Amino acid sequence: MSKRNKNFKIYIVLFTIGFLFSTTFVYAATIGFSPSSGNYHVGDTIQAKIVVNSDTSINAVASHISFPTNLLTLSSISKSGSIISLWPQEPSFSNVSGTADLEGVVLNGYTGNSGSVATLIFKAKDVGQAVLQFTSASILASDGNGTEVLTGSNSAILAIAKTIPKPEVKPTPVENVVEKIKEVVAEVRQVEQVNNLPDYSLVIVLILLIIVLLILIIIYGIYYINKFKYYIKKKLKKTEEDVSKEFETLEKDIYKEAIIEQKVKENEKLSDEEKTALVDFKQDIKNTEKDILKDIKDTEESN
Repeated sequence: MSKRNKNFKIYIVLFTIGFLFSTTFVYAATIGFSPSSGNYHVGDTIQAKIVVNSDTSINAVASHISFPTNLLTLSSISKSGSIISLWPQEPSFSNVSGTADLEGVVLNGYTGNSGSVATLIFKAKDVGQAVLQFTSASILASDGNGTEVLTGSNSAILAIAKTIPKPEVKPTPVENVVEKIKEVVAEVRQVEQVNNLPDYSLVIVLILLIIVLLILIIIYGIYYINKFKYYIKKKLKKTEEDVSKEFETLEKDIYKEAIIEQKVKENEKLSDEEKTALVDFKQDIKNTEKDILKDIKDTEESN
């Protein structure tokens, strides 16, 4: 094969490859919501951002959106952070028909992912599954011909549940006092500003804080005094019960001792049990004396 024929075949192959690429390559752009799903509660504010993804430069975006009016109320449409630089007409919406319309121009073109067009700000009004979808949309390329490059759109599914009741937290007495202090300081500052008086707010705050601290000290002092009184009363009652039991035991021993003493006087022989009782009697007296002294000492230490 000659060199000339070989070069000719290479040109044919390159031309064919170039032709195929030029006729099969298609620019693609999509439009959707971010986030595309989420869980919310009735009363929540929901922000659904409209975003575009494009692998070629685009210069115009238009969309017509529908939403369920029984589940959502569209409060406003925010253009903050948008890639749109010119709005032929302001974004509009209707909570009667459940629609929103946007149409804008990107003067310098845009290429990339998650380009923000606008943000729909909803209020969740009822339990259910709210679907946001594009009923129509258009994305035009910056090619001088306004070529339509939109290849698809994505919906958003928002799950709305019942509101979780928040536990009622009642302010403590201290918090109430602090709030009152704030109100007084605010009123004083207002009076000072109106009458051009020196700023006494710091002095007033310090005085009020000292008063609060004194009140707290008194409250806690009364609490601990009552607690201490209760402890002493309980301790004295226990001591009284213990002493009463000791004297009951002592009374029984004294009765036995009287019987033994009577027998001794009458020169009667004591049984082994009575001899043992005589010894136990002396020991019980010592133990009773020891217990009583211990209870008295414990009570004195508590005081």
